Amino acid sequence: MSRSVILVDPDIGLEVKSMRNKKEKYITYVEVELLFSQMDRNSLLGIFQFIPRVERRKYFTHIDRKLKRALNCFSVLYVSDSQVVFFILTKDLEVQNHITDTINGYSKTYNLITGRV
Repeated sequence: MSRSVILVDPDIGLEVKSMRNKKEKYITYVEVELLFSQMDRNSLLGIFQFIPRVERRKYFTHIDRKLKRALNCFSVLYVSDSQVVFFILTKDLEVQNHITDTINGYSKTYNLITGRV
């Protein structure tokens, strides 16, 4: 996929242990890796996720670790309103820095949580 913006909006979210009979409602880390592996350096992958009732920063760090392990990527960006989060994955540091600047500016307008875990 060349110069693509890929948005994944699974029904419920990223893979969890309790998804046994509901796999179609989740996106697995294997599926995320498959999409990521097909992207070029100028593309980005956004994953929409409802946030469970847990401490936000710990949750973002937890998902970051899982995505980094699955994708062998250097960093995961996120932007959140504390109810939903978009995880943003890129392969290129320059693209990632541009996205970081963009979401940081946007977050100031709408009081959102952003970061690079």
